[in-house]
Amino acid sequence: MKKTAYKASMEVPTNSITETIEAPVVSKMRLAIALAMLLTYVIDYPQHGHGGERGGYILAAYVLHSAVLFFAAECRLSFSQGKLTHWLDVLWFGVIVYFSGGIHSVFFLAFLFSILAASFRWGADEGVRVAVASASLLTTCGLVSYGPGDLPQLLLRIVFLLSLGYLSAYWGEATLCLKRQLVLLRDVSKLSNPRFGVDQTVNRVLQKTLRFYDGCSCVLIMQDKVAGNCSLRTIKRGEAGQLRAVDISIEAALPLLSSLPQQVVVYRSRSRRPFAPGASCKAYQQDTDQWIKLALHDGDRLAALLEAHAYITAPLHLRSGYGRVYVTSAHHAFDKKDAQFLNDVCAQAFPVIENIELLDQIASRSAVRERKRIAMDLHDSTIQPCIGMKLGLSALLKKAAPGNVFVADLQKLLAISTEVISGLRSYVRVVESGAEPTEEIFEDVIHRYALQSVEFYGIAIAVSIEGRRNINDRLAVEVLQLVSEGLSNIRKHTGAKSGAVRIRYQNELLTLDIDNEGDGVLRAEFTPRSIARRASVLGGHAQVTQQPDGGASVHVEIPV
Repeated sequence: MKKTAYKASMEVPTNSITETIEAPVVSKMRLAIALAMLLTYVIDYPQHGHGGERGGYILAAYVLHSAVLFFAAECRLSFSQGKLTHWLDVLWFGVIVYFSGGIHSVFFLAFLFSILAASFRWGADEGVRVAVASASLLTTCGLVSYGPGDLPQLLLRIVFLLSLGYLSAYWGEATLCLKRQLVLLRDVSKLSNPRFGVDQTVNRVLQKTLRFYDGCSCVLIMQDKVAGNCSLRTIKRGEAGQLRAVDISIEAALPLLSSLPQQVVVYRSRSRRPFAPGASCKAYQQDTDQWIKLALHDGDRLAALLEAHAYITAPLHLRSGYGRVYVTSAHHAFDKKDAQFLNDVCAQAFPVIENIELLDQIASRSAVRERKRIAMDLHDSTIQPCIGMKLGLSALLKKAAPGNVFVADLQKLLAISTEVISGLRSYVRVVESGAEPTEEIFEDVIHRYALQSVEFYGIAIAVSIEGRRNINDRLAVEVLQLVSEGLSNIRKHTGAKSGAVRIRYQNELLTLDIDNEGDGVLRAEFTPRSIARRASVLGGHAQVTQQPDGGASVHVEIPV
């Protein structure tokens, strides 16, 4: 039986979702079949040959075994949801068949239950293995109790089991394949936070597609219709990928864009393994609904460029440009269904992304004028008064006698005001130009906040950043603002001398924790309104946990 190329990559997530639902249903059917077999044996006891009462005891034990698995499945215990359950059923059915008449036992039909359960829950490979094991046990039982004229009946039952087992495995694999495809289509339709731009959404779609096909890399090549410039984005297995597309020359992009027709293509190189299928390169014509063969040398040249043993590619026809998506593999081949489904994924996800990008561009152009207005207002209404305050502090410092006890405090206030004015000017430049902090300076800014907290206010802040580092620029701006507001709250509302900032990125969720030590005084519960509002605008939420020693922990979650 042909193995689906991406089966291994999607088996775990699919089963993790459906096992909890399917296990109780299978356990109920197992218990019902066990009770029916015991009742049938009791009613038809005189005709059950050499088994005698032992067959009844074995069936009663199997009923008890089925009842235990039923209650375990209802309680969601893990051992009732694995592959071991249907293999135990196969062993039980082999023993039951032997002690209930051997080759003449009607209970050989129970093997079909194990085959169906394995096929529809775990796919073709597991279903075929269970079918072969069931036929082998039936053959063993038949040979042990072999009699004159029993060979035709034994052969018929073995062929019956293997044939239905193969069909069940095929249908079960097709069902699981459809479930995996629905999971992928759901995932690529679930867009990232639009406030963080389309780059993160595109990367997410490519990563999900690469994981689905269990490939080595996923490549997106695009050419703008108006400007004619080309961009390349590459996601490799085990890597976070390029957050932004890389501009490349038209000459470099030409082999990926125009060496193949505007069609869905599947390519497989020559394999050195014996009895392996030969090389092939085929394209799907949507107008005629047919697959045609392409010249192998074109596919070989493109495979060498992609450093792949096999690949599938589908076209992208968008308003702003044209492009292609490639999924490559170095350890398995793809088939026609894989290529067609890639085309469906592209048609589902990328037009929606293009609409978001268009809206983002409109919003960005509108924001340019607003940023300039805000920058001028900040300079006139905020920076100028701060400069006046700094000049006043400087004048007071000059008037103070050398031995005055307030000289040190005035010098410290002057240094703080200088730093604040510098930060405000930097912020105004960012607002006016629209520039945003890149991933290279994100961590440096966080550590600079912590250093300023120690130098100016005597509050030691421990910084911890976990997870991927290529944080989106827009998300970086929001996180920096949340950290700044959190540290400001520690200075204003607590007497803490130490605190911590922890940033974690995992499972498409960014979490931010801002903690401060306690002073022994238990305070009333509160929620920082500015942090909560900012988190809510980003699609997340914020909550505060009070500690027994008077400390507090602000926890912010932002879906990305």
